[in-house]
Amino acid sequence: MNTQASTVTQYDEFRAKITEVSKACDFLPDVASKDGYDKSKRVALDVGKVLTNLEGRRKELKKESLDFGRMVDSQAKEIALELEAFQLPHKSAYKELDSMKKEREAARKATLAERVEHIATLPDVMRDSCSDSVKAAIEDLTNEECLDFYEFTEQALKARKSALSALSEMFGQKLQQEKEAAELDRLRKESAEREQKEREERLVKEALQASDQRAKAEKEASEKREQDLKDAALQAEENAQRLIAETARKAEEEKQKEINATLKREANEKHCRKINSEARNCLVSEGIEDREAAVIIKLIADGLIQNVFIKY
Repeated sequence: MNTQASTVTQYDEFRAKITEVSKACDFLPDVASKDGYDKSKRVALDVGKVLTNLEGRRKELKKESLDFGRMVDSQAKEIALELEAFQLPHKSAYKELDSMKKEREAARKATLAERVEHIATLPDVMRDSCSDSVKAAIEDLTNEECLDFYEFTEQALKARKSALSALSEMFGQKLQQEKEAAELDRLRKESAEREQKEREERLVKEALQASDQRAKAEKEASEKREQDLKDAALQAEENAQRLIAETARKAEEEKQKEINATLKREANEKHCRKINSEARNCLVSEGIEDREAAVIIKLIADGLIQNVFIKY
């Protein structure tokens, strides 16, 4: 295919317009004047029409190229699909086998790597174990000759050597720790037995002291109860005398209150009768019958006539 740039002859008529347009646009008029404004607007519209026609022609020409390109892609895709239909079974078969081989190889290496990791991390795993367990791990690892590690053999041997060294050191430390722990446990037991004996002796002593204290407390309590009974009897007598005197005083006060209340009530009634009599006399002096005046005064005094009161 020739990719060298070439001239699109279909654009020749528009190239010819360039010279014509350049002559019409050889100067920029004063658009502030009406003639200049009209000339610039007319030139712009004329050039716009040429541009519109150019765009229309471009789309027509490009559509033909695009249609050809789509046809090229479509036919190539159809041919490729037919070829791939023959290729796919063979390609899938060998790729599946390759994948299985890779998975088996990866699993094999992962297993060997895990075994190496197990050896390398054995000291950390055994860190909290007892000396017997550490000793058993050393024996097992010593018997492991690393003959089936293949390409990981060097790593396995290095891990085994390092782990044996760490476990041997750990074994010595564990023995010392367990010896110290046993001695500490013995001392703790002796201390606990001694403390238990001292506690039992103290409890016996405290029990005897408590018995003496209880006997003393019971005697003091008995004496106190007797004294409390005497004090209570004396206090009861005093309370009875005070109650009799208080009752007599309150009775006298109540009697005096009743006398005072009676005197006050009688004085008030006398005062009210006096005021009522004066008011009745006033009504009688105004020509109201004495009997009617008495009724009026009583109604007012009883509050039966609204807004009328007697000031006592």
